[in-house]
Amino acid sequence: MYPILLKIGDVGGFHLAVRSYGLMLAIAYILGILLAAYLASKRGYPASKFIDLGFWIVISSIVGARLFYILLNLKVYLAHPARIFQIWEGGLTFYGGFLLALVVSIWFMKRNKIKIWQGCDIVSISVALGYGITRIGCFLNGCCYGKPTGLPWGIVFPTPNFEGMEKAPWYLSKFDPTKPVAEFNAAGYYYPGVPIHPTQLYSSLAGFIIFGILLLVYRKKRFDGQVFWLFVFLYSIYRFLVEFLRADKQPILFNLTEMQYISIILFLVAILAYFDLARRARKV
Repeated sequence: MYPILLKIGDVGGFHLAVRSYGLMLAIAYILGILLAAYLASKRGYPASKFIDLGFWIVISSIVGARLFYILLNLKVYLAHPARIFQIWEGGLTFYGGFLLALVVSIWFMKRNKIKIWQGCDIVSISVALGYGITRIGCFLNGCCYGKPTGLPWGIVFPTPNFEGMEKAPWYLSKFDPTKPVAEFNAAGYYYPGVPIHPTQLYSSLAGFIIFGILLLVYRKKRFDGQVFWLFVFLYSIYRFLVEFLRADKQPILFNLTEMQYISIILFLVAILAYFDLARRARKV
């Protein structure tokens, strides 16, 4: 809806722009790192360790999210390799970022003698908060859009008026080179004047609700790892459901998207891991 929030000056013929998606992503990471450092200090860990961990999570999650997104749209990026690095336009997949950041976090925690499940519990709370914030950026950017709806809260996105564009997703479109790509929103282009589900806001609300639940459970958790696997469990349920309302995702098999199949797998893994850790905790 507002891909660019603010333009600043003119440098060499180019405007410096504050992009909504990038801004929300930055806010999410900053608040997430500060929250993790605070929660860690309450558990007796040096806050600085989790600030350092936050740095590694920022890098690995962005790289993982981008790589996974590129793999899902490989033909597009092979044809337009210069767009691989244009993450300010959107194009990050949560599951890719989550999985790579998890691997890197485990490596960091082992190296710095942080109990892995304790660390994962702390970080998962920050991830839920950051997710809720980042999805606001998706709403402003016009990506991750929903299907048409007659519900009263359906939102009509502004219709971009670009010449020389194909009827294709934003990352496949042939843009007028005189116009900035970041001012394009796919939601308004595909559904001009049509109310659609604000799936970005559904996702943001889900992130904040999960964040609240995790924070409450964290204060009275019965075993390490409980909060982390609860996060995976809740997120996989939400993601499976919201995919039915998203118009930017196409089914691949049995009317389910690739994200829904990943959600099913993580849902089952979360249940098994949760109860396994709970069983072990009871024996101690």
